[in-house]
Amino acid sequence: MSEPLSISDLIANWRTIGEFAADVGCGYEAARKMRDRESIAPEHWANVICASEAKGIPGVTYEWLAARRVLAAQSAGEDFDAARPGSVAAGPEKIPQAGTGHLSRIEVAE
Repeated sequence: MSEPLSISDLIANWRTIGEFAADVGCGYEAARKMRDRESIAPEHWANVICASEAKGIPGVTYEWLAARRVLAAQSAGEDFDAARPGSVAAGPEKIPQAGTGHLSRIEVAE
């Protein structure tokens, strides 16, 4: 199996969108929108990465998902400000650390 080229390519590794949605823990309509928009909201990334690993799909990482999100935003005409704290384009030094904000519930394995 090779690294997917896009979000729709990633989702195509499941027999149906419903199966992808079940494995990721989101609704069918949310999964369909992910495929159509070529972007996955960050709150689903951890589950998408785990589900991809379980299926043996290589290359699906936080960085891969972030890059696809930036590409989708640029295609939609959105302007990602590299200086804006927390923006995907800001780089790791600008991304909030675990234990802060809405990500505070996530436990990071060490």
